[in-house]
Amino acid sequence: MALTKLPSKDPGETVDVSYIFGNELAPGETIVGVTSTCTVFSAMPVTATDPSPTSVLVGTPSVASTSIQRVYGGLDANVYEILGTGTTNLGRVLVRKGLLPVSSS
Repeated sequence: MALTKLPSKDPGETVDVSYIFGNELAPGETIVGVTSTCTVFSAMPVTATDPSPTSVLVGTPSVASTSIQRVYGGLDANVYEILGTGTTNLGRVLVRKGLLPVSSS
């Protein structure tokens, strides 16, 4: 699966990340659960790597064909990989990945 590059955000901003599942759903199929994870994809310099990347996730994602995960904070010069996993009423699992750069400049 390809990574989607998300727009850069400032560490002080709160933004919403969208997981768009609707274009893969069959007629009558719905999203019944969504989970999010966050890891550090890269950091410059490496010594500035965020030790707790999951702290950028605020609450749980909404459950819908387009699900929203709120994101806050993050360390300057870190790029976070945000992963959204949706489960459908038919038991299928759909995964969306995005790279979220954080920059104070």
